[in-house]
Amino acid sequence: MNNTESWKKYVPETVSLYHVDYRENLDEREDLQEQCIRNNNMGRLYETVMECYAEQEAESLLKILGEIKEKMAEEKRQEEFEEHREEITDLILSRNDTDPAEELIKNSAAVNMYYSPGTKIEERIGKEFRAMSCYKVRRALKLKKGQF
Repeated sequence: MNNTESWKKYVPETVSLYHVDYRENLDEREDLQEQCIRNNNMGRLYETVMECYAEQEAESLLKILGEIKEKMAEEKRQEEFEEHREEITDLILSRNDTDPAEELIKNSAAVNMYYSPGTKIEERIGKEFRAMSCYKVRRALKLKKGQF
């Protein structure tokens, strides 16, 4: 048995570092949803979620490390644990099977979609301005008059 295999057997095959309550969601974060859609990138969502769940991740990681250390100590392998602590931590992180961002998305109501036709619409009230605004939107979306 090589040195790597001796400590790898103590690390669970899968771990869950995050728990997202079914009542937690992104419904109140329309600004974040809009930003992700406009940028065509989920990076900001993942950053925000990871900031919120960093403490939970750290606590879960420490708990799992403690359990592994305890098991290894029972077999008189404390030094091996300390020697490979960083590698054990990396392996735990790679075996994480939960993604809080995906869970939050699943728990959220219908996702809002934003589309900008690139046309400035005047906000004045009146039949003429409304007709002109509708014309601009139809033209931007290439719709025929009377279609919508």
